[in-house]
Amino acid sequence: MQRFLKMLTIIAMCSSIQPAFSAKSDKDMIATFKSSKKFAYLSDSLARIDKTKLLRGPGPFTFFVPENDAFDDLEYGKWVEVWNNKPLLNKILMRGLVKGRFDKKSFEDGSSLSTANGGMLKIEKRDGRLWIGNSRIVDTDIECSNGIVHVLSKFLSKDTDPKNAADFTRHSKLLHPVSQSRKSNPATQK
Repeated sequence: MQRFLKMLTIIAMCSSIQPAFSAKSDKDMIATFKSSKKFAYLSDSLARIDKTKLLRGPGPFTFFVPENDAFDDLEYGKWVEVWNNKPLLNKILMRGLVKGRFDKKSFEDGSSLSTANGGMLKIEKRDGRLWIGNSRIVDTDIECSNGIVHVLSKFLSKDTDPKNAADFTRHSKLLHPVSQSRKSNPATQK
């Protein structure tokens, strides 16, 4: 009986927990990043490279971003080098910015997205999970007022840069933004 009561207590506690990010949000990307500790390094880095105004803008954007763990996984010397080199920091973080709104349902194995910097992101499914190169997509569809965010396990590699993008487009399907008028999926509504 005690075990049953413990289970009921746990279920009641879990059902009262609010998700960190709701399906609809009035926060822009910068406000979303600042409101979550898992994006603390990202938020500071975007401020350092003067991208806060852009990511507070109307969008819509899709942004593939690393969470704090990706920053922590960098060797200290490498992180200091990147932090002190604003053009390099900008290049690394902006590899994941896409114009338009792309939710998880729009991803197919082998599909590609053109990035704002002229690069290409190729979506792959491996073992039932979504990947971009060596970065696993660990969280999807974080809604913002100006777009959508997907969280990566690692930083995107330089293979997504413009000079390497041509290799991706030969064998991939280019995606088009999700229509804002799509009513069948509540997560895609504004």
